[in-house]
Amino acid sequence: MAQTQKQVSKKTVGSYPFFSVVISLVLALFIIGLLVLTARQSQRLLSAIKARFQLQVVLDQNVSPAETDSLKSVLAAKPWIGRTTEGNQPAVRFISKEAAAKTFIEETGEDFAGLLDDNPLHDAFEVRLSPNHTDKLAVEEISKGLMGLPHVKEVVYQADLLALINSNLTKIGLVLAGLMFVLVIGVALLINNTIRLAMFSQRFLIRSMQLVGASGWFIIKPFVWRALVQSTVASVVAWLLLSLLFQTGVSQVPELAVLSEPSDLAIVGLVQLSAGLLLGAGGAFWAVRRFLNMSLDQLY
Repeated sequence: MAQTQKQVSKKTVGSYPFFSVVISLVLALFIIGLLVLTARQSQRLLSAIKARFQLQVVLDQNVSPAETDSLKSVLAAKPWIGRTTEGNQPAVRFISKEAAAKTFIEETGEDFAGLLDDNPLHDAFEVRLSPNHTDKLAVEEISKGLMGLPHVKEVVYQADLLALINSNLTKIGLVLAGLMFVLVIGVALLINNTIRLAMFSQRFLIRSMQLVGASGWFIIKPFVWRALVQSTVASVVAWLLLSLLFQTGVSQVPELAVLSEPSDLAIVGLVQLSAGLLLGAGGAFWAVRRFLNMSLDQLY
C-alpha cells in the first residue's frame, strides 16, 4: 500500500514519458526536414535543366563586327536571358561561321571546303534562356521578337526537345508534390498520435484535477509546455542527424554540392523547429481537451 501511494505521489500532471516521445518526434521531424531539403534541391535541379535550353540566333551574311557587337549588347539586355554559372554574366555566346565550320567538320568528318568556294554557314549567337521563360508560349514569343531585330536571319531551337522537357518536368513536379503531401499528412498524424498515446496514462489525473475545480487552461498548460520542450529537443536532434547525413552525401557525391546553398540547412532547421513546436503543442492541446470532454465511461 505504501509503495502504491509512493508511485501515485510521483505522478504529476504533464509527466508523461519524455524520451520515447522525443524519439518519435525526431523520426517525424527528420522526415519533414528531408522532404524540405529534397524539395529545394529538386527545384534547383529542374531549374538547371531548364537553364540548359538555348536558342540559336542566326545572322545575315557579311554582318560587320560593330553590328555584331551592337546586337550582342541588345541580346544581353533582354530580361529573359539566362546567366552563366561562372561570373553570373548574360548567357550570350557568339559563334563565328569559321568556328561553326570547324565544329561541323569535327562532328561529321566531312570537309565541304573542297567542294564549295565559300563557307555557307552563318555567324550566330547561342542564347540561353532563364528557367522562367522556357515554356512553349514564352519561347515562341521570344523567337518572334528576335526575328524583328536587325541582321537576324532566323531563330533555331529544338521544339520537340522543349516539349519533352516541359512535359517530363511537369510530371516530376506533380509526383513530388503528391508524395510530399502524403508524407506530411502521415508525419502530422504520427506526431499527434504519439502525444495522445503518451498522455493516455494521465487521463484519470486530468479528470481528477477537473473534478476538484481546476480550469481547463491550468490543466492543459503543463502538457503544452512539456510538448514544447520535447519538440525543441527533437528538432535539434533531427537537424543534427540530417546535417550529418547531408554532409556524408556531399562527401560521397560531390555533385550534390552544386544543387545546395549554405542557407539550405538553416532553412530546414527553422522548418523543423516550427513544425515541431506547432504540431507538438497543438497535439498536446487538442489531446488534453479531448480527455477533458470525455465522460467517465469513455475514459475507462
